[in-house]
Amino acid sequence: MISRAAVHNALRNVTEKGLLRELVLAEGRQVFDPMVEPHLHLVDDQTGAIGDIPWSASRVDKIDELEGVDVREYMVVVRGVARTGRKG
Repeated sequence: MISRAAVHNALRNVTEKGLLRELVLAEGRQVFDPMVEPHLHLVDDQTGAIGDIPWSASRVDKIDELEGVDVREYMVVVRGVARTGRKG
């Protein structure tokens, strides 16, 4: 048996080392993603499942050039319903 605190601390340590990425994709829903390279997320409205979408499927221009903002990180979340046979 392992305590929730031990799991939480382990996840925090692994995240700090850059091996996981912590995401909050919905209020009160925290997940940890092992894919740390840039990519998008699809949150399925019907099932709540979270899937990965290649970064190349989007176009996010000039976010790093926003006037008056030092951008640390940004995330794109797609919400919808996954179609059967969808290729990610």
